[in-house]
Amino acid sequence: MRYLLGILVALVGGIAFNVGVLIQKSAVDRARRDAPLMRGLLKSPVWVAGFVVQFAVGTPLYLLSVGLIGPAVVPGLMSIGLIVLAFGAVRLQHERLSNKEIIGIAFIVAGVAAFGFTRLSIDLQSFSMKESGLLLRTGILAVVLIAGALGCGWGAGRLVRRQERAHALESATALYAIQGGLWYNVANLCLGFITSGFVRFGAGDADLAEFAIFFVAVAIAAGGGAWGIAATQHALANGRVAVAIPLQNAVAQLLPVCVFFFVYRPYSPPALSFVFLAVAAGLLVTGLIFLTNRLVPSKSGPGESA
Repeated sequence: MRYLLGILVALVGGIAFNVGVLIQKSAVDRARRDAPLMRGLLKSPVWVAGFVVQFAVGTPLYLLSVGLIGPAVVPGLMSIGLIVLAFGAVRLQHERLSNKEIIGIAFIVAGVAAFGFTRLSIDLQSFSMKESGLLLRTGILAVVLIAGALGCGWGAGRLVRRQERAHALESATALYAIQGGLWYNVANLCLGFITSGFVRFGAGDADLAEFAIFFVAVAIAAGGGAWGIAATQHALANGRVAVAIPLQNAVAQLLPVCVFFFVYRPYSPPALSFVFLAVAAGLLVTGLIFLTNRLVPSKSGPGESA
């Protein structure tokens, strides 16, 4: 019964997360284009409602499902929400998806599910948040992610300013979606230090250095989350939600692998984990190829539909 409840909670959480995105998309489409986007959205009751559904409903359900059945299969179950997202985008937002893009979304859903079966896990309590090597590796990965996010934002901004071709906005949408995924990865990278900090504070063993690391991690996580939200809204403003969000989900799956093998390196995984990892990576890369096929203009144009 507990396992079935966890599955149900994860499915509802995934649907809530993506329904929230659809609500935000409807507000973004009505936002004024002659004013700063986020300033207008923060004043929109519709956008705020979508934000609440996505984060105030979807996130707690995700955490509850992890508590009920563990973290292994929850991402795969929640990725079913991408199917709801695609259906809602077509039915409610009147978006058109090519056959290749539908296949790409299916590959990404399967890839996210396969990542859950790698069973890569990290015991944060076995690491000291003050360890110099851990801090150095975390800093290197954070710099790489931030540089990638800034580069995507710069490229997307140039494409939006051009606006002479539809495929330029498609490319800008993809870059903004990737930028949002990278910013979210920056925020998630700090969660390990935040979690460790709460454990240390609860035990009453934290020292001044750990307090400093904790608050720096909180500040970076807050900034990464805020910029991730803003980049996502720019992606929705310039293109199709049914493409932007699956693309962002695919990028977000890169972080757990990088954190496991580069930052923490807790143990050598079993061979089966590498098999699922290879399968998941292959599915995600294939999905990304299918989803980004319109970034380069083709003679067939955007009229191909499912």
